Amino acid sequence: VHRLVAVPAEGGPTVAIAGSGAEGLRDGPAASAHLAQPSGLTRLSDGALAFADSEVSVLRVLRDGVVETLVGQGLFEWGTIDGDRDTARLQHPLGVAALAGGAIAVADTFNSLIRIWEQGRLRTLALQESVDEPGGLDVLPDGRLIVADTNHHRVVAVDIATGRVAEIPDRKSVV
Repeated sequence: VHRLVAVPAEGGPTVAIAGSGAEGLRDGPAASAHLAQPSGLTRLSDGALAFADSEVSVLRVLRDGVVETLVGQGLFEWGTIDGDRDTARLQHPLGVAALAGGAIAVADTFNSLIRIWEQGRLRTLALQESVDEPGGLDVLPDGRLIVADTNHHRVVAVDIATGRVAEIPDRKSVV
């Protein structure tokens, strides 16, 4: 439905917190913003929500009732370009994770890359081993990034400082 919704912990109906229901890329007040297949989301240290808006290949943030696009230009404006918010491009990102220091990791799914948005710039994380259509992301207590490496049918931990990729064994294969 091209919206972000809150699900009450105690149950009950969901509440739309962003998105008018229209598919597209329009920033502004949360209720009238146009979203396009919002996917992974993460809470930033200031309480804002960052999320991947997959269909329009953008990274966005919901802060103080306003949706703002951080990087990306729209439906047919995708690619693998690093840089500032006007030049950088993603392609169908799915996962996001807040990193220490305010950076945001992005699973740039159709580019098969892990990207980092930090201080107004997007950069590609140099990995020692490739990932293929990464999906969900999370951060371990030691700062490593957990990546659903979907086309390799595995979950990996990525050291952001070194680019080292280590497969996390399936419990069934350990037994």
